[in-house]
Amino acid sequence: MPRRKIGKRRVLALARLWRERLHLGDWKLSLLVEPIPEAEDCKAYCQAMPEYKEMTVAVDPEAVTPEELESTIVHELLHAHVEHLAGLALAMAGDDPIKREVVRLAEESLVVSLERAFVQAYAAPVEVLS
Repeated sequence: MPRRKIGKRRVLALARLWRERLHLGDWKLSLLVEPIPEAEDCKAYCQAMPEYKEMTVAVDPEAVTPEELESTIVHELLHAHVEHLAGLALAMAGDDPIKREVVRLAEESLVVSLERAFVQAYAAPVEVLS
């Protein structure tokens, strides 16, 4: 059975819904729905600039399944909230690769925990997921 691909309208609808729920409505959001060639493990990413309240979220429609789309969008949007703190920690880590990896792992762990809590508590209505 061929794998179902996600549509751009569905990604946009979920991003709009969760942007408001996560109090990111005053942020400028650029949303990309396209294959991500940089890394094989990368299904999505967020580049956030909290000082300007701007972010770019990219979702690979060939890598993210419909079942994981909502969690993926929530996860990437949450990076906008923790980016400032992660940036400060990275500055303190300096050029030490071990410290930088510890910061990266701590950031991901925090974002995953928040993502799971938010999605479990506030999953999107079925009509937005369809």
